[in-house]
Amino acid sequence: MSAEASLPPGALQAALAALNLNTTIGSLLVGGLVSAVLFGITTTQTFVYYQKAAGDLILIKGVVTILWMLDAFDMCLITHILYWYLIKNYGNPLALQNPVWSIILHVMVTATTETIVRGMFAWRVYRLSQGKWFSAAFIAIVSSVDLVVAVVITVKAFHTTFLGLKKLDPLVYVEFASGFAGDAMVALSLCYLLHKSRTGFGRTESVINVLMAYVVNTGLLTAVTSSVSLILFATQQNNLIYVAVYLQLSKLYVNAYLAMLNGRGSLRERSNELVSLHVSRLSATRAGTYPGTNGAHALQSYHKEDPMGVVVETQVHTAVDSDDYKGRSYSPTEIPYASSPA
Repeated sequence: MSAEASLPPGALQAALAALNLNTTIGSLLVGGLVSAVLFGITTTQTFVYYQKAAGDLILIKGVVTILWMLDAFDMCLITHILYWYLIKNYGNPLALQNPVWSIILHVMVTATTETIVRGMFAWRVYRLSQGKWFSAAFIAIVSSVDLVVAVVITVKAFHTTFLGLKKLDPLVYVEFASGFAGDAMVALSLCYLLHKSRTGFGRTESVINVLMAYVVNTGLLTAVTSSVSLILFATQQNNLIYVAVYLQLSKLYVNAYLAMLNGRGSLRERSNELVSLHVSRLSATRAGTYPGTNGAHALQSYHKEDPMGVVVETQVHTAVDSDDYKGRSYSPTEIPYASSPA
């Protein structure tokens, strides 16, 4: 027996009249369309990545493949959500009382995607900090908490209503809090490590500033989206707007990570520009300390490799002037280098 047939006469019309399509079905439709656009961007970024990823580690290539597959599977779930409520249960307002299985499974897929992306950033933090494990371990722990809680929510959310999700509020708050803590630690750790990589070289400083902007914007975008979804869940559980916002979260994580990987090429070009130093700015004794120069033309390069990051390379030409270093003196051991992630 269908849900419509089980209603008393006139009850279906009353339920339809009281239904706010804008904040229920309308929200799901808009959320699904935005998700489709983001998945298109994910696919494009993945294609661009593999065109430029010849020198990357197999691990990174594998992670990108897994993230794209998870995002594609998530898009299938979102398509099923829209089909279930807009087509399969067209004209059946009672269907909006219960979350379909694809919505519930979407929670676990989102948490899995977030955990993988944060794990890659935790690895980056560990490498840039030269083996200091505290920040990376904190990111890994809170990400694991996020995933475990998401699995528990997924199991408990079956056979319940949207309003019945109220009993899962503590678990939902723990999941969002752990995710927010992980994102914040990633942003703060990377910004701190990038700041420590400053050398005083003008072009290197410019690259580091761009990298810090990437980190902050990435963390800010996911944190704001997550916070908005949590606030809507806490204050407006009588509609589905929070579901529409939550649908975007995993795709934002994937696109943020791919954007960081794909942006490395332009940053490498900027970081490898020649930084010159005129020998006349140094004292005669310091100029003579450069091995093999004796005041002649010489080119020295100082760099550090990071298999996931950008090589910020500083080259010093002893016979070409540079506005970045007028009035400054360096010995060969004083010329620093930095390696920063993308």
